[in-house]
Amino acid sequence: MFIAAGGLAAFAGVDAFRTSPTDLQSRVDTTGALSTVNKQESTLRKRLPLAIQSVVSIALLVLLFRSLDLAALRHLYATMPLGFYLISLAVVIGGQALCAWRWRQVLSASGVAVTVGTAIRQ
Repeated sequence: MFIAAGGLAAFAGVDAFRTSPTDLQSRVDTTGALSTVNKQESTLRKRLPLAIQSVVSIALLVLLFRSLDLAALRHLYATMPLGFYLISLAVVIGGQALCAWRWRQVLSASGVAVTVGTAIRQ
């Protein structure tokens, strides 16, 4: 019975040494397919890292914006010369153009013909 449970454990993605054979039997229905409980656990394991990353990111953003002086930031942007805005816009557009060029080079090396316009849109 334990060997059969180990086979079920391999099928169900469960460690047989940590799970009792009766527990494994309850996770597999009579047709041998994965039970909904095991599917839900698998889905939870896949989504848990994203949920943790999201919570940590939101917490860090809250900490950042709590210590930010919005009035000083508004004053800074209001008094900044137009040239700084244009230079920053040029840097962003240039960076996007370089990324599109690199993406086109990778695709060309892979044998996929892509126009420059398509590479920029992607």
